Amino acid sequence: MRAPVIQSIASLKQLPVFPDDSTVSESPRLRKYNVVYGFNGCGKTTLSRVFACLGTGERHEDWAADSTYTVKFTDGTQVRTESLDAALKQRILVFNIDFIARKLRWKEGEANPIFYLGRDQKDLSEQIDKQGERAEVIDGRLRRVVSIRNGAEQAFVQHKRDRARLIESEVGLGRRYNATNLDSDYYNYTYEDPDLLDEDGIGAQRQLLKLDNPLPKLPRISEETHALNDVVHEVRNLLQTTLGTISIDALREHDAILPWIKDGLEYHKAHNLKSCLLCGNPLTDDRVSLIESAIGDRYDTLVNDVAATKQTAEVILDTLADSRSGLPSKNDVVKDQRTSFADAANALRSSIDDGRKHIERAIELLNKKQDSPNTQIVPGDLPELSDAHQWMSEYIERTKALNKVIDAHNVAHDDFTFNQNAAKGKLKKHYLAEGYERYRELALYVEKAERVEGALQNLRDELIANIAALKQQMRQHGPAADRVNTMIHRYLGHDELEIAAKNEGYEIRRNGKVTTAAPSEGEKTAIALSYFLVLLEADGRKREDLIVVMDDPISSLDTCSLNYACSLVKSLDNVAQLIILTHNSHVLNELKKWLRNRTEKEMEKRGRSKEDASAALLFIDTVQPHGNHSRRSRIVELPKHLREYESEYHYLFHMVLRFLDAEEDRTNYFFVMPNVLRKILEIFLAFKRPGSSGLSSKIEGLAREAEDIGIDQIRIRALDRLAHVESHGDNIDDLVTASSMTVEETTVAAESLLELVEMMDSEHSRRMHRQCQPAA
Repeated sequence: MRAPVIQSIASLKQLPVFPDDSTVSESPRLRKYNVVYGFNGCGKTTLSRVFACLGTGERHEDWAADSTYTVKFTDGTQVRTESLDAALKQRILVFNIDFIARKLRWKEGEANPIFYLGRDQKDLSEQIDKQGERAEVIDGRLRRVVSIRNGAEQAFVQHKRDRARLIESEVGLGRRYNATNLDSDYYNYTYEDPDLLDEDGIGAQRQLLKLDNPLPKLPRISEETHALNDVVHEVRNLLQTTLGTISIDALREHDAILPWIKDGLEYHKAHNLKSCLLCGNPLTDDRVSLIESAIGDRYDTLVNDVAATKQTAEVILDTLADSRSGLPSKNDVVKDQRTSFADAANALRSSIDDGRKHIERAIELLNKKQDSPNTQIVPGDLPELSDAHQWMSEYIERTKALNKVIDAHNVAHDDFTFNQNAAKGKLKKHYLAEGYERYRELALYVEKAERVEGALQNLRDELIANIAALKQQMRQHGPAADRVNTMIHRYLGHDELEIAAKNEGYEIRRNGKVTTAAPSEGEKTAIALSYFLVLLEADGRKREDLIVVMDDPISSLDTCSLNYACSLVKSLDNVAQLIILTHNSHVLNELKKWLRNRTEKEMEKRGRSKEDASAALLFIDTVQPHGNHSRRSRIVELPKHLREYESEYHYLFHMVLRFLDAEEDRTNYFFVMPNVLRKILEIFLAFKRPGSSGLSSKIEGLAREAEDIGIDQIRIRALDRLAHVESHGDNIDDLVTASSMTVEETTVAAESLLELVEMMDSEHSRRMHRQCQPAA
């Protein structure tokens, strides 16, 4: 099966003269033999460098970082700047200025070696072939393994990325957790079944993580006993206490008036009154003594005791009320303690309510005692002393039970950060455990692929090293010098110049001595092209596998040398693909003769399929749009005026007609038009006014004959301006040189030139107009 060759250039972007894709469509299809013609500066060197990059696998050092290209091959593959194909290396050889600068050093008179495989070492050659075949098999296996390994790595990377994002999101680790962290965790992780949580376990940990801040700590409930038993005991005693026998019967019958009488007696004594202010009766000493004995100190003591006991009871009542209202809500407690808290708080409230009822009953009885101090009062439903003791014990236990829950809540508050971190740890372990088996499976798959790849790579490296060692035993660069010299001598027509093997290279000699001066341009061309053609078969290369690109291989040669050089180029008909880039019209004509009958157009003329075509004749069309400082080139079919005629005169005449015909796009070709006009004028006058005088002299002569010719002298002066401004334009190479003439001047000069041709040779003008119409 033949190796694929270049089918077309799909895109060129940000390359010299090819600024962007907007004006550059895919090139016409390339064939086995291809000639690309273009003026200097149109982009031929850029194209040759694109092809050279395909052969070296490297970006050209002078290109910008955003310079890109895409090249299509006949097998359907596309090679881009960022995806150079290693299989193309050594298949594509490019002859251009970079090649010459890299291989030939004119100042030193030296050249790089061209290595041939020795013909007398058959056994070594067979070993090289066998090991080369093995290396190709290994390469195929290696490519497959690399593809498998890449797929496994991509799956592994994606799994790690997805698992890390899941952990990052679910555990709340922020952007601090990534695939690298996951690798580290799995490296230190030992899988355990308990790490996997059920739905409830996951929910509990998530709930804890949702809390932004811990609930506040709660104060403990006072465990004070309130001495309810003492109050009950005192109240029962007071309710049964009386003042004993009272001397005055009236007072005995009206017990409630005793406090009033006591206060009145104290008033009369204080004011030394001898008669009662209420009744007017005498207040004798005997009467005062009788009243004092009736109410005495025991009364004060009893009243004071009742008041004091009542005050104590009221304090206890207020304390119990405050305790009840001060109990926290269950919503103030951490969630896992709320049930226990509710049970304990309800029990304590019940005790508080019972205690309040007991105290309230005691206060009611004390109020009655205060109203009738000397009357015994039945306790009724006041609790027994044993019941009071039981209440107190129950109250204390229930207070302690509630405080235990509060203590647990406060501990949870203190441990909130610890608990949240623990929840994160549990969730993280859960998701690590959940993805553990898949992680190990993918990791082992990648590891296995890497081992196989490494083993194949080592085997391949060993084979390549063996092949290189065998080749080193066979490599000889001396014989190549004879072949190069044979070509050089035929090229130049003399044998003064030659190359000779020296160490690991060559030296350039003239008349048997090392050159002390650089060869002429023609000699350089002869040496460089001969060197390149011999290099095609070096290092065991086979011509039928090669894609050969040559950028202006022939220049500065006389006619004889040029014809021989063209013959050498045409001898490359056995390579896989040949691409010639040239600006030389003579070379174009020679190659057209060779290839014209193999083009698509010729196949169509013969009624055959385009696919039968083996040659393509192409042109690099370069314009400079109005208002734009840079030129833009595109690859098109060779225009018919260059394709069908051997002289460039026809195409230049066509350009002038096109320039004048295209009103809006006239400036596109303005940058070349002054030189085109001068070139046409030189060629035309060379036939019409033969002689050794220069163009300016011929125009002066025409100016003197203007009246006889029938052309206005103003028109002749326009051509005279052209002759002086473009005095340097002696060949087609200068067609891309910027001119100082304006568009208006150039337009007048173009019209004047066509008018001059018409006046001097109407038949010639008519035929040229017919053959070179812009629409053709």
